[in-house]
Amino acid sequence: MDNSQIENALIRLFNEEGRRIIFWNDPDQEFTITLSLLNLPEGLSILRLDQIGALEAKIRMERDDSDGRYLVYSPTEEPDYEAD
Repeated sequence: MDNSQIENALIRLFNEEGRRIIFWNDPDQEFTITLSLLNLPEGLSILRLDQIGALEAKIRMERDDSDGRYLVYSPTEEPDYEAD
């Protein structure tokens, strides 16, 4: 998958489907470098859970900037729904 395909998919999710927050789990860390190379629309913030804590991310998204749009990247497995 090339960068433009990823960019187009993310733009579609944010703009056409109206998503405000998208979680991207990457347990094999295949896209760590790609993430920094993406050309995403202005006003979209990337939060990397390997660089900031989950609580800090949650506070930022829910309290500090509750209207902002976020791509939340985590280089881990998707958590089990019941344990999340």
